Amino acid sequence: MANNETTVVDSILLGKMLKNGSLNIKKNMSMINALNVFPVPDGDTGTNMFYTVKSGLSVKAEDFEKTGEYLRVFCDKVLFSARGNSGIIFSQYLFGFAKGARETVSFDVESFKKALEEGVKAAYESVIDPTEGTMLTVIREAAEFASVREYATFEDFFEAYIAKMKKTLEMTPDLLPCLREAGVVDSGGAGIVFFAEGMYGALTGNMIDDEDVAVQTEEKQIFTDDEDLLKYGYCTDFLIKLNKNMREDGKFSLGAVTDWLQQNGESVVAFRNDDCVKIHVHTKKPGDILNYAQQFGEFLALKIENMSVQSSSAPLAPITKKKAVAVVAVANGNGLIDYMKSSGADVIINGGQTNNPSVESFIDAYECLNAETIICLPDNGNSIMAANQSAEAYKDANVVVIPSKTVAEGIAALSIMNPADSAENIISDMKYACNNVSTLFVTKATRDCMINGFTISKNDYIGLCGDDILAVESDPGSVAFETVKRINENDDKQVVTIYYGSNIDESSAEELSEKITEEYPFIETGVVCGGQDVYDYMISVE
Repeated sequence: MANNETTVVDSILLGKMLKNGSLNIKKNMSMINALNVFPVPDGDTGTNMFYTVKSGLSVKAEDFEKTGEYLRVFCDKVLFSARGNSGIIFSQYLFGFAKGARETVSFDVESFKKALEEGVKAAYESVIDPTEGTMLTVIREAAEFASVREYATFEDFFEAYIAKMKKTLEMTPDLLPCLREAGVVDSGGAGIVFFAEGMYGALTGNMIDDEDVAVQTEEKQIFTDDEDLLKYGYCTDFLIKLNKNMREDGKFSLGAVTDWLQQNGESVVAFRNDDCVKIHVHTKKPGDILNYAQQFGEFLALKIENMSVQSSSAPLAPITKKKAVAVVAVANGNGLIDYMKSSGADVIINGGQTNNPSVESFIDAYECLNAETIICLPDNGNSIMAANQSAEAYKDANVVVIPSKTVAEGIAALSIMNPADSAENIISDMKYACNNVSTLFVTKATRDCMINGFTISKNDYIGLCGDDILAVESDPGSVAFETVKRINENDDKQVVTIYYGSNIDESSAEELSEKITEEYPFIETGVVCGGQDVYDYMISVE
């Protein structure tokens, strides 16, 4: 039993508890992030949870006489800062907690317990298909355990409550086979335990000094179509419908066109979908490119952007001319951001693994637009929940979230978009495009482990597709090639696009492309400097 005997928690004390809990997540952020099922450097649960709750700390508890009113304002901030699946669930847990305390002047232990039960209910309701063995199990079992017991003080309550949380956390691998195979406990569950321990620390005088806890500064997140990320020539992007004679008897060769474009430009990407061809190229002479392409058919859409114009410091302003359809996309890496802009995205949110955009970031992006329908393209499964929540909250346009789980899926969706078509048809085409792309990732292992039948050593390179590890090699090029081979053993694919990251040079990416072409001569291959973090290669296979 603790020496302190706190029986009442008012808004001021609760503010200290929430702050200390948040700072304890921040203090242990790296440890939480490292509890990743796959041994890859994309763990971001701790980051998501801290930045979700951080905005609430700007609310001054001393300005409120009623604890319930303070919590309501605190959670209003948190809901809009929520990011990542763990952050969304965490925010809903706190929202439910606040809902359960809406009439509360000050907490006693019993009212605090009942509010926590409301928090658990809201957290479960926020997930379409709740999975046990996660943060949800940790908060539910702890609340159930506490609900049937009596505690004289908050110190007694938190000691028992945290002990139960830790016991449940240790059992999460028994509920989720993927945790057991990886040899880790659930990261979200760990984050919520650290949060509760920090709250308890505020009761016992163990306060965390914010200045002693360092955290990486967040990067700028939103880039409009006016902003420039590259400094060479013109970004030329167009959609062309092939003439009838070009569609007959195989007269049109995408490979020959790609070769010509590579001799006359850079960062070439070319896709064919039935009788339409989408071209992206960087060149100093866009007129030459267009004159060459016009022999094959009719332009359906055309966009040329001067990449040398520097306007990235210009203030973010709404687009004044109303559009029928506008697109918001999420990407990481200057090359990927540039390519998605040139492919038709109106606003790019700079996000990705370890830097998931918040609900507020999505809404800020929508505010930059003036459109009847806004299509949102997330970049991974961890940002879809925030995107969905933002779509529900935004009322000035019809926001439709395409559940794209990779940047490559988003690019495929953009490549098939015909701006002159109806919103309904564009959305349907985008969903179809996303479902017909396999995205492969190559990254470096962060720990020794055995998973998916592979014995993996730290610093090995891993080839991933979805939740499956397909290859393990000692260098990124080899594992990328083997991963492509595994995909093509079972699927009839026609186009492979290699987006190489910030740690890979162009010559290595071109060498990989040549190797794939030699193995699969009927597959069209392309190479793009993506500049993305975390993944050395992202490979789109269509």
